[in-house]
Amino acid sequence: MSIGESNEARAVAFAATGEVLLTADDVAGVLRVSKATLARWRVLGTGPGYVKKQGRILYRAETIEKFVTSKERIKTRDDDPARR
Repeated sequence: MSIGESNEARAVAFAATGEVLLTADDVAGVLRVSKATLARWRVLGTGPGYVKKQGRILYRAETIEKFVTSKERIKTRDDDPARR
């Protein structure tokens, strides 16, 4: 599913630059994780980048696409010896 074309993405706020900003509900649905997981990732700094606007947590659609792409793998096992 393309983030920019989803019904949820069309319904959310736009930044001054015209870029699509997704809510935590939208992102949780796209990534298939709970809102609590997104909150935990924000605390740990391991999830996608976000912005706070008027007290609301919002995610740029482009940032979510990059986050998903960064998690792509071509092999099941990570061959990096430093990670063992």
